[in-house]
This record gives sequence, structure tokens and C-alpha cells, in this order.
Amino acid sequence: MLGNAASAGLALRNGIEMVSREMDAPAAEEFGEVSRRLSLGTPLEDALRDLAQRLPSPELAVLVKTIVVQAKAGGGLVTALTSIANTLEDRRELQRELKTTTTGAVFIGWLVVGIAMGSVLIMNLITPGALDAMVQTVPGQIVLFVLGHVIINRITRIEA
Repeated sequence: MLGNAASAGLALRNGIEMVSREMDAPAAEEFGEVSRRLSLGTPLEDALRDLAQRLPSPELAVLVKTIVVQAKAGGGLVTALTSIANTLEDRRELQRELKTTTTGAVFIGWLVVGIAMGSVLIMNLITPGALDAMVQTVPGQIVLFVLGHVIINRITRIEA
């Protein structure tokens, strides 16, 4: 939103005020505080650094540093803000894709565990005591755990 305000020709202070009006809470409240502090004469750098301290976020820290550097050195604030917005959108999309991928893998992992437990119960019902040797001995338990671990790791592996 700040990038759009800057590309529309608004001053940074007006863009911050617009963000405080247009965004949802808590962003609106926090940018409203920045706008209020700017109207009281607080330097832009101080108001933005206080914002970054109140809301510890790597993305917000990058935004604050970019605005401060652009305000001091001049240059393409619109380009910088647009680049940050695109990067954040790409990160958000990547996080959604990762969550979707890992959710499926975790479900499959639980499904494998459920199938294994169901198989053990069915085998024990068909032939009572058939699995006692495997389940009650330490080497048998180790084999079961290692085999289960290998299978679940193979199923849930995410290739980069």
C-alpha cells in the first residue's frame, strides 16, 4: 500500500496516514501511531524504528530500513517498495505451498502408522501370539521402529 501511495505521487507521510486509515488492525493502529508521531515532529527514522521495535518482524525490519535509507539517500522509493511487496508475496506463496505439501506428507505418515497398527492388530486376532516374539524382544522392537522410521521418512521426503 505504501508503494502504491508513493507511485501515485503521495508523500511518504501521506502514504503512512493512508495505510493507517485503509488497513485492518493491528497494522492500521501501528501505522496510525507512526503517523501521529510524525505529525508531532518526530523524525521519520525514529518513528519507524519505534514501529520496528514494537513489532519485531524480519519483513517489517527490511521495510523500515529501506524507507530510512531511501529517505536519507533519495532514489526510487517506489521501486524499492514494489520490490519488497513482490518479495513478500512470493514468500507468502512459498509458505502456502510448503504447508500444503507438508500437510499431505504428515497425513500420509499418520496413515502409514495407522495401517501398521491395524495390521498388527489383525494379525494378532487371526493368529493369537504370533507377534509376541517380535513385540516383546528388544531386537524385534528395534527392527519395528527402524523399519517404521525409514518408511515414514521415505514417504514424507520433500525434494527441493
